[in-house]
Amino acid sequence: MDTLTVPVTTAPDKASGRDLQLNSVLSQRERIRTYFDMVPHDGPLLVIDLNTVRNNYRAFRASMPEAKVFYAVKANPAPDLLKMLALQGSSFDVASLSEVKMALAAGASPDRISFGNTIKKEKDIKVAYDLGIR
Repeated sequence: MDTLTVPVTTAPDKASGRDLQLNSVLSQRERIRTYFDMVPHDGPLLVIDLNTVRNNYRAFRASMPEAKVFYAVKANPAPDLLKMLALQGSSFDVASLSEVKMALAAGASPDRISFGNTIKKEKDIKVAYDLGIR
């Protein structure tokens, strides 16, 4: 069974093939329903409302301003999610070289990436180091 992670802030328009911005005044439930109506799917979907994630991230940061937040990329490596978190200033906990590259591609600077896997390959450590990960 496949699971697809999708943002609900945009959806492809079936007629034009372009992404449509879903109206931000719609409720979360309405945005999700609109997305389901617009995007073909024939299996289970994991729906993540990026507005909700962003609001929760901001609320957490506001309640703990001295904490440095590290998002575990393995939890959900969806590019839109990583990009939104990077724009919010999140740091990232990565366990593989591919996760390092995903965090960098999302806009995280090397100083915001923790390559914490205890069984890293020596060659991966070198590549990460060359990419600026310390």
